[in-house]
Order: sequence, then C-alpha cells, then structure tokens
Amino acid sequence: SRTSPPSTPLPEAKPVSQPTPTVPAPAAAVPRTKPQALVNPPTPGRGGREHKYLQQFVKQWAEGMGWKTTIEAPVPGGTGSVDVLLTKSGASIACEISVTTSVEHEVANLMKCSLGGFTHVVSVCADEKKARQISEAAAGAFPPDMIGRIRFYAPAQLFSFIEELDARSAGRETTVKGYKVKVNYKPLSRDESAARLDAVTGIIAKSLKRNAKQKPQ
Repeated sequence: SRTSPPSTPLPEAKPVSQPTPTVPAPAAAVPRTKPQALVNPPTPGRGGREHKYLQQFVKQWAEGMGWKTTIEAPVPGGTGSVDVLLTKSGASIACEISVTTSVEHEVANLMKCSLGGFTHVVSVCADEKKARQISEAAAGAFPPDMIGRIRFYAPAQLFSFIEELDARSAGRETTVKGYKVKVNYKPLSRDESAARLDAVTGIIAKSLKRNAKQKPQ
C-alpha cells in the first residue's frame, strides 16, 4: 500500500494591520471684516470729469433754490435721457450740457428734449464760441415755435434764468392738496448769489479732485 507524504503544517496566518485613519487638522479660521464704505463714491452722471462736474454744479445750485433735480432723467417716450432735469411748481427745465461733443450731437439732444414736453430746454455750455455755434445750428434746424422754448446759456446765465422763473411765480396762487397757496419769493442779493456760486464750485471741485487722486493709473 502507498504511504501518504507527511503533511506540511500551514503557516500561521498573521493579522492584517489596518491603516490608521488620519484626521485632517482644523482649518485656520479666516477673520471676518466688515465691508468698508467707499470714501468717495463715483460721481453720478455720464461723460468726462468736466461734464459730470457741470451736472453736479447745476444740480447743487438748483436744489439750493428749492428745485427738484434728476441727473440722467429719462425723456418721455424712451428717446434717451436729460443731463439734468429741474422741476418745480409745474415748470420743468431740461438742461443739456455741452463739453466735448459735436455741435450736431448737441442739436440732436435739444431736439430730443424739445419733443419730450418739457416747459423749457436749455443748452448749457461754458465755451462762448461753441455756445454760439450750437445756437446758430439750432436756429436752422428748429421751426420757430420750437426754437422759442430753447435757451443757450453759460452756467451763471442758467442760474439767473432760474431766479427769473422763481420771481415770475412770486405772488401767484397754486393749489396744494386742494388748498390754494400763495407763493412767496425772496430774490438773492448779488452778494448772496456770488457766495452761493463760490460755495457750490468749491465743494464740487474738491470732490472731483479727491476722486481723481484715488482713480488707478
């Protein structure tokens, strides 16, 4: 008979070591900071610095005279916007400010505002020569009934016109919430007008200067 070979003992099974799980270190806390307010927010309006300056100049002056002002006010009918719109006691003055744009562009702006139903339309231009060119071009482009509602002023002349409108409304009665109210108007003296001009000019000039310094080069 055959004899079976001696059995070889099996090797002892060793326990399989399990990898030790690694616990990620807690992330470093990110310090929270409060949002910082803009020191000098962008000046409202469109165009370059001088254009925005004049928009703010007209706005500040008119508000000091009790007028409601809107920069880039929409024109009824959706045909664009007005550089500065002034409204008070039923009167509305659409101010289009000219600095670097062409005469043809300014005439188109005046036409847009004239068709918008505003009681007055004013082209505001500090350059006397350009103001004269805009006036001459508009005279040839507008019919007589429309050109009569358009005025061509330097900023100081615009302010005199506003004071004139206020003076005209003095003593008139208007209706407020069903009650008749008499409008009183006290005109500014020459010194008061000059002081107001200097004050508004200084405030806006300082604001624009700060914004220019903070603008990245």
